[in-house]
Amino acid sequence: MPVTLNQAPPKLAFSRNHLLVKLQSDDFRDTYGSPAANYLRFNSAIAAGVVFSLNWSGANVIFTAATSPTGSNQFPTGDGGAAYVQSLIPYVLANYYVRRDFTVSYSLYLGQHTLVFTAKEYGTKYNIATFTASSIALNRTNGVDEVLKPNFAHPLQVWLKDVGEVNIYERNLNLDFPLTGITTKDISDILHTYLDYDIPALNTAWQACPNSVKNYFLVYGQYYGDTPDFKRMYQSDTYTISLGGYSNKALSRISDANHFQNYLLPAPELYKQQRWFETFPIDNVEVKTNQQQFLYFMNMRDAAETLAIKVGLIFSDGTTQDITIAGGLVLPRQKVCIGCGYQQLGLTAYNSIEKPVTAYVVQLVEIISGESRSKTKTFNVNRTYEPFTRYIIYSDSAGNFKTLRAYGKSQVTAEVESSEAERYDSIDTPKQGNITRYDVRITESDELNSGYLSGNLDDLQDLLLARYAFRVFGETLVPIIINNKKAALKADAQNLTALKIEYSLAFHEKNYTGSTGELVVPQLNQPQQAINDI
Repeated sequence: MPVTLNQAPPKLAFSRNHLLVKLQSDDFRDTYGSPAANYLRFNSAIAAGVVFSLNWSGANVIFTAATSPTGSNQFPTGDGGAAYVQSLIPYVLANYYVRRDFTVSYSLYLGQHTLVFTAKEYGTKYNIATFTASSIALNRTNGVDEVLKPNFAHPLQVWLKDVGEVNIYERNLNLDFPLTGITTKDISDILHTYLDYDIPALNTAWQACPNSVKNYFLVYGQYYGDTPDFKRMYQSDTYTISLGGYSNKALSRISDANHFQNYLLPAPELYKQQRWFETFPIDNVEVKTNQQQFLYFMNMRDAAETLAIKVGLIFSDGTTQDITIAGGLVLPRQKVCIGCGYQQLGLTAYNSIEKPVTAYVVQLVEIISGESRSKTKTFNVNRTYEPFTRYIIYSDSAGNFKTLRAYGKSQVTAEVESSEAERYDSIDTPKQGNITRYDVRITESDELNSGYLSGNLDDLQDLLLARYAFRVFGETLVPIIINNKKAALKADAQNLTALKIEYSLAFHEKNYTGSTGELVVPQLNQPQQAINDI
């Protein structure tokens, strides 16, 4: 095969980490090159004044024997034996041009003690001119010039399997240097451009995520000739790119290119149950009754399956009840979002004053057989009244969304920006003024105390890095920008920690509208109390 995919992408990869593809051709040359080997043979003892000249393309170096060599290009006299000839290597390598173009070694050549000058590069220009003298002679094996196929390149195309097949990248790529027939290309940025977040719906339990995960394949081949044209093209397997990335700290601990897919499902030929797709796994999650919460699942098996959401309800008296909520068809490497908040799953219908729901367990199952396809996740229902409860939904480093529940006090501020212009004084200036204000806008921001959160806040680095973040008002998402420049995440011997979250609206206001009987406009720091369904 003239061209091969020397390094293919992993089956599943993140778009914010490097994603190298290597193409290799073994026939990119018309003529294989070789380095010149020049043999400087010593026939007898060397007396003071003996001279030899090394003459090759771009250099002519004359060496002179001396009893006590001190000057440039001098070497000592000697008996012409093996130890003597080997001792000359530092003297000849002291010359700039010799060191630049050759490696120098000792050999026994044609029965004589010899210095071998081997060219560092291929080609005839490192053939040293031969000569024969009374005590020194030079023979050589000629170097051969490497001749590449004219205009040689590796064409590479990247195709998305989206709605149909879309060619998103096409280039003829030069060979890497030094020339070994390999071309290396990082395709992560190419693919990342075509990915986006799937903003979660707040009032549903099942949502497909077509924007943050996409399948793709490569087309590659050779291109060369005096009048260059494309040779046979080859198509790769199908791979999957997912929005997001590992941290550099994590990458320093990852040696397996397939770590991502193996984490989700280590052995698809043996196991059908896989992990949830999350950056910071927590087995037991605490939720309020009106708190939206999300889990993500990517089907790592090669079979499409129709899945359902199995919810195991746990009541205050210790009894349990299993319910099943409709899901949908999940294709291989397709990602879905499971809305697993209390109300998103419709659990108010199963609650009563006598026997409230205190916890529930969520799992994905195959709809016909009931076989589990995901690990379980337990949610503990917190019905405690907590004033100033607020929710922030934010994107994480895996291209998914998380919920932060905060219950500390906050302080909203409004920053005003405007421009002014002065008009000429007139008779109306005392009544109308002569300063005009324009481009007036307000940016609302808030300093929100999270309230005490248990354990390590390291996970909240995802909040600080969030590309998308929203304040939640009922079933409405209002975009915000996280403005924290610094956050104290962990202190020794502290089990409870609070975080001050600084954020502002992700737009400027040029107008103000207050709430009326017909329209409710929430304040930026408006709390959201949980429902009381018992």
